[in-house]
Amino acid sequence: MTPEQLDELERRIRLINVMAKIYRTRNSELQMDVLLGVGAFDLNHALEIDPKFLSEDAHEHDGIT
Repeated sequence: MTPEQLDELERRIRLINVMAKIYRTRNSELQMDVLLGVGAFDLNHALEIDPKFLSEDAHEHDGIT
């Protein structure tokens, strides 16, 4: 990918998840401690963004078992 394509991809990711951490790597090389245990989910923050986050109507399940 060109640097311009990477910039566009990152822009699109930010539209989906502004909080996502993005690491530019070569051959997907990244220290495991960077990926594991990042504490990325914060329920209080999720509820600030969407107060109905925990309500039954806030999400759907696909029914696959």
